[in-house]
Amino acid sequence: MSLRDPYSVRDVSISSYVPAPEQPGSGFICVRYNAKNGFGGYTGLKTVGTNIINGELRGLWQNPYQGTMPSLQWHPLPEVPQLQNL
Repeated sequence: MSLRDPYSVRDVSISSYVPAPEQPGSGFICVRYNAKNGFGGYTGLKTVGTNIINGELRGLWQNPYQGTMPSLQWHPLPEVPQLQNL
């Protein structure tokens, strides 16, 4: 995954951490965002997810099935407006 214009990212939210059953120290988080494409238009919300194993991010997946879990709680990412002002 790459962003053509990282400063154009908006509507970013991060999921709560979900521990992996029967795997201590492992779990995942997801991030939703809206960013511009190569033509300068916003593409709509996309979701990416990553595994966290013993505090390290492992892999990055677009549209992970975990992102559709009804129990997943989403939280706004407050740092985004600050990044847009760089």
